[in-house]
Amino acid sequence: MYDDYDDYDDYLDEYNDELDWIADQEQDAFDMYEEKIEEIDEYWDQENEYIVSSGIYTPDEVRSILEEHNRIRESKKREAREDYQLEREQLEFERQMAEYDREDATLLAEEARREQAINSYQTPPQPYYSYQQRPSLLKRLTAFGGAYLLMKKLFFNKKV
Repeated sequence: MYDDYDDYDDYLDEYNDELDWIADQEQDAFDMYEEKIEEIDEYWDQENEYIVSSGIYTPDEVRSILEEHNRIRESKKREAREDYQLEREQLEFERQMAEYDREDATLLAEEARREQAINSYQTPPQPYYSYQQRPSLLKRLTAFGGAYLLMKKLFFNKKV
């Protein structure tokens, strides 16, 4: 899969670039949110200043208009905050998926390297007999004892 370590690094750079892009998008979303909040405040500050300084409204009307403006201002800020939260959640999901993909690619690349190392390893020629597990101590002692008794019977119990 990966013939060379540099190819693997180039491949992971794609994932790192994607993570960097997501981080940039997160920063852009935050900047846009702050900008939107500033625009809302500037707009409603100008409206309130006009209402207060115009002199065409009674003090009770000014107070009720300012209360209504503040309610609208807070509503607009809440909408901007909700939009920002949704965008952050989406970007967080994309970041998690990119990290998962990167981890998955890393594991696959490591597995491919291991397989390549195993395949490139020259195994020594195998002997003509197959490897067998050494018998247990009890089996070896029993075989030795049986051989001893057989030898003793054959060679040492001869009657002359």
